[in-house]
Amino acid sequence: MSARAFLARLSPTLPTDGIQAFKTITEHYLAERFGARRAPVDLQVELEALQNAVDRMRLGNQADVR
Repeated sequence: MSARAFLARLSPTLPTDGIQAFKTITEHYLAERFGARRAPVDLQVELEALQNAVDRMRLGNQADVR
């Protein structure tokens, strides 16, 4: 599965901020991996947004969390 196909598959399950962060991370990965290098970018904000989105998804799936 390609990185963009994986993004498309996960997008319906992620909160909006998580989708955007994952898209940005994916595009930077593809640029680095396949030669369309960009200037080095700090993706810390995007990584934190994605982690927070995933954490919210996990908490939302627990019946005892309100």
